[in-house]
Amino acid sequence: MALKNVFEVEDRLLSFFGLPSLINMTTHAMSICPVTHRTHRTHRTRGHHRWRSTAKVSTHHELSLVAAGSLREDGSNPPAYTPSTLSRTQLLRSAVALTSLTLTSTLAGGKPALAFSPPPPGYQRHEDKLDGYTFLYPDSWSPVTSSGNDCFYRNSFNAEENLFVDVTSPSSSKYPSIDSLGSPAEVAERLRREYLDEFLSTRIGVRREGKVVDAVRREGEDGKAYYDVRVRIVSYASTSQLAVTFKEVEENMVKEFEREYLTTLGVANERLYSLRIQTSSAKYASDAERLDAIRTSFRVKEVVV
Repeated sequence: MALKNVFEVEDRLLSFFGLPSLINMTTHAMSICPVTHRTHRTHRTRGHHRWRSTAKVSTHHELSLVAAGSLREDGSNPPAYTPSTLSRTQLLRSAVALTSLTLTSTLAGGKPALAFSPPPPGYQRHEDKLDGYTFLYPDSWSPVTSSGNDCFYRNSFNAEENLFVDVTSPSSSKYPSIDSLGSPAEVAERLRREYLDEFLSTRIGVRREGKVVDAVRREGEDGKAYYDVRVRIVSYASTSQLAVTFKEVEENMVKEFEREYLTTLGVANERLYSLRIQTSSAKYASDAERLDAIRTSFRVKEVVV
């Protein structure tokens, strides 16, 4: 009676989530794996007992179930199960395990048996469970462990193309939301100035210019808000190292490099997460789709301590 009550409670839970009942699943399992009557004989071999089943094993619906981690008392592995050696209790336990797995996946908000979705072709997933962020990167890119950043990847075939993630310390400033940073335009202007300070050169006859290309607020698939900012930095240098006047320096200025800096900002755990991608402006024109896919894949999440 107690077992029946357990089935009734679980069947009600399963019906609430639109899943088949445990009784139906067990009945279906028994229909494809019929339990046949078993007769055993004892044979004495060198003082030991050996058990042999005389039942005929059906060649249809062969089922090979391995009890993971289970061993005989003598340490040997048990034989593979077949439909003739499965008891009703084992079938019931298998159905309960399958039901629990499906129910757990449904309660977690995912699709049954699809708890993890692999990255698209040509990409790998980087996930930091400790700090709480994840993103996709091209599988041809290589990690760099000596950069000093939280994580760093670079294009093995293009030295100017790389990305890194920076996460603020939990003991520093607190960020309640992405809007606490200001508007996207205000954040972009601050980033522009930071980039110019970062690339400040002490060489004579060098000039760096920065321009905000775009700055937008975006809602990700996870429901969180993100800022996407693109800043272009152009560096000029004079070819006349012996120039005396400012006019002579300007007349001999040539472009050293022109780069795009794509930054995605997110807030979680009261911390600011920054994903920055660097590439040349010429490369971005032909690789925009892939680079935009990287930054839009950036996700931040709350970490349960």
